[in-house]
Amino acid sequence: MNAALDLIGERGCGFVRVSAVGRHGAALAQLLESFGLQPEAGALSEVTREVSAACVSALLWRDMAYGVELMPRERADAHAHRFLEECAVEGATFFTNGRWDLYHDGGGGTSAWSPLTSATFSAAVLVVCPAVATCLLVEDED
Repeated sequence: MNAALDLIGERGCGFVRVSAVGRHGAALAQLLESFGLQPEAGALSEVTREVSAACVSALLWRDMAYGVELMPRERADAHAHRFLEECAVEGATFFTNGRWDLYHDGGGGTSAWSPLTSATFSAAVLVVCPAVATCLLVEDED
């Protein structure tokens, strides 16, 4: 299997979708719309690859509504790194609608986020490469 299918299958809670589009433009709002998300570019912040991996890991580790552990942290970390290895090429840029890596841990930063769907909790991590952009979307309800 591939990394996307593995992480979707193992999270086992909420709604998880991995989408990819080619021939995308530079406009973030248009890119969000192509993923079926609310086209509000201001909802996204550019982050490093490391922060992106930490956000993916946090979204797999615990659910957003109640903080229930869905898998061991080490397993979530492994899924996150494998996911980025498969979809991020050199020169990729990374975006998220919230610092999900701080959501459960604190970490001294803000865990504020901007919704991108009508779900109670919606988290997106985008990996934008020159030829293909990939979006991991996780939605949870309380």
